[in-house]
Amino acid sequence: MSVPTIRSLQSSDAYMTIADVSVLLCIKEKTIRQWIYQGKIPSIKINGLVRFRKRDIDAWIEALARSRQ
Repeated sequence: MSVPTIRSLQSSDAYMTIADVSVLLCIKEKTIRQWIYQGKIPSIKINGLVRFRKRDIDAWIEALARSRQ
């Protein structure tokens, strides 16, 4: 499996894997999985596979940043 690059994750319409989000946020995959289970991070299931829309992750990060100000 190839490691995703930030360049490949630029499109807001991109669907990302757990590994992609882990790289993007510099957070361990295990933490991302826990957040999915806890409902802390926006995700969707496509044919049983967890995916993230880049625009949803960007909006989630912005909302977190605004709530901490």
